[in-house]
Amino acid sequence: MKHVFYLNSHTTFLTVLGTIEYLKIDTSDVIFLYTRNYKHNIPCNSVAEYDFTQENDICNDCYGSRTQLVKAIKLIDDFVDEKIKDDYILYIPHLHMGTAQLLYTNPRCIKVAYVQEGAICQPKKFVINIPIKETIKNIIKNKLLLRTKRVWRGIGWYQSGTLNKQKSIDSYSFSKDFFKYLPSSNHIVKWPKLNIETNVKSGSTVFVFDGHVTNGLVEREYYYNVCKLIISKFAGENNYVKFHPAQQDDEREYIKSLFAIAEKSFSLCDDATPFELVLSNVSNLRVIGFGSSLLMYAHLLGHEVYAKDNLLLKSPLYQKYLRESDFPCFNDITNKQN
Repeated sequence: MKHVFYLNSHTTFLTVLGTIEYLKIDTSDVIFLYTRNYKHNIPCNSVAEYDFTQENDICNDCYGSRTQLVKAIKLIDDFVDEKIKDDYILYIPHLHMGTAQLLYTNPRCIKVAYVQEGAICQPKKFVINIPIKETIKNIIKNKLLLRTKRVWRGIGWYQSGTLNKQKSIDSYSFSKDFFKYLPSSNHIVKWPKLNIETNVKSGSTVFVFDGHVTNGLVEREYYYNVCKLIISKFAGENNYVKFHPAQQDDEREYIKSLFAIAEKSFSLCDDATPFELVLSNVSNLRVIGFGSSLLMYAHLLGHEVYAKDNLLLKSPLYQKYLRESDFPCFNDITNKQN
């Protein structure tokens, strides 16, 4: 029996390590699928590791055409046959994506479990009672357009009514509240305590940027403008930049140029070092950003946090995102109005 973990961020990675320890899984039975260009520099002895970014992108874009869907199904099934080669349990952040659905519906998958990937529970993501109108709409899409049981269109992360391989659901989290709206048996796991090397110095200012543009949550020019605002306001003498794995090279280069315009120097945080561990190892940081979960971790660990997601509230895309996710405003939670 294999244990297949879908990894897209440091938060997910650390929770997965806690889950493996909690379940006492032999690491030789573990498979890591890295998506969204995610990388880390923590040794994972005996674990089978695969960069699954390209495959993930293809599978998550499989709803648009029959050709793309057939390609995605073959891609996943071939991977299971060639790399997994065994029955497996799938561990995912949520089921609202083609990759997860295709891995779950492969005949060798026994069941699925949920793993925490963020800091804040989003109630609207866990839809249990689907409205009749949405049910009819999804039936039409699935029966007439997709014409397969391998993937489907549904609502929310839970995908109510689709987990036909199991009678119960397990979830693994470091927060007791994250899965409180999911009808699961939730297990509290602990992040591992790891010693790390980091170039981030105590007392520095760290800018944490988001994947909002790539993920369609904020218009590109709008996001660039608010990035310029926070850089001009908060950049100090010792600045560090933490980019999101989803941010493309052109976006990163533009944000870097904003520091030059502000005549401020900066150093890059290593993408491969989990910033969550930086926050727990380095003291007295001033952390600036918008809606990244890293701001919440920094806040909980006692760092000085300026969450400026209130600057995004006039973005039509961000307004839509807040309506659909019921996501809180970090500016209110951290209570930094400067």
